[in-house]
Amino acid sequence: MSTASGNDHALPNVCRTLPQADLLHRALIAAAKRIDPSPCVELSGRANDGRPLVGPHEHAHVLPRDLDGDGHLEHILIWAPMGLGHTAQAAVRNIRHTFTKGGIGPLQLAVAASGSLSDLARIPGKWGLSLRRLLAPEGAKAWVSQTPFLAPRHLKPRGRNTLHGQIAEELASRRRPAPTSVDVVDLRKRPEWMRFRHFIRQRRDGLPPPMDHAYAVRLIFSDPVRGPLILGFASHFGLGLFAPESDTGSS
Repeated sequence: MSTASGNDHALPNVCRTLPQADLLHRALIAAAKRIDPSPCVELSGRANDGRPLVGPHEHAHVLPRDLDGDGHLEHILIWAPMGLGHTAQAAVRNIRHTFTKGGIGPLQLAVAASGSLSDLARIPGKWGLSLRRLLAPEGAKAWVSQTPFLAPRHLKPRGRNTLHGQIAEELASRRRPAPTSVDVVDLRKRPEWMRFRHFIRQRRDGLPPPMDHAYAVRLIFSDPVRGPLILGFASHFGLGLFAPESDTGSS
């Protein structure tokens, strides 16, 4: 993303991760319908009968990112484990602008790169380095929150609805192993966690989170896990994103 003036500080703040993803997602769905009126499953997350897909989270995740660490969103990663078909890819390439609340004008969009996760992990330069931190192609055992984790259900003191239980289920639904430990970390420990409280946590016209509480979480696995790792409420719109613990310098 870029502004007409080229001023990076006019780009959306990272706290707008969810609404920026929502805006682009709506634009992508509209663009796909103009290309082909039949449902674009990869983008919508709904089957041909209109019902939400069940099973693994295979449809598109729209992940706005601050790859240069300045606190503003300048890239958006669209990741679909099921792949993106012709219509979805054409919709992505046809989108030329998006908007932000309070912005001076539209934000300009252009495709910077496309391909498999392994292709993206080989991108050179500073953008590629930041992207590799997110993708962790070699895997990592310790992961920590990059955007707030919101529990997908109300928390309970025991059973499957504890924080650990819900995270383990979220991981299983994405064919990932259960963690050996789940720790809630103090938001005051790092500036990027402090601002979790200010993240917008509800989509326009969408349902509110079951528990409107932003967590920073550390996950430990017995074996290295590859990214992207994204869990919980609104995970298809950028919340609940994790990165390897040794690479938490960027937001």
